[in-house]
Amino acid sequence: MRRSRTFEEVVFWHIYDCQHCLRGDLADRLGVSPATMSRAVALLLDRELVVETGVAGGGVGRKPHWLQVNPKLA
Repeated sequence: MRRSRTFEEVVFWHIYDCQHCLRGDLADRLGVSPATMSRAVALLLDRELVVETGVAGGGVGRKPHWLQVNPKLA
């Protein structure tokens, strides 16, 4: 029997598929709040499964960081 994926696994595979993603875009795509997405991404960052690769430009306030799967995993 196949087990269900955790939310963090779903987020990981979305980041893998899009190669460079923003938390806000992932939250919109998966229909969750920004806070829920930030918690999931924080867990993936802590486990070094994903990395922040740079800052997206534009707008005022805190700049969003691009996310990608940790290249050391390849």
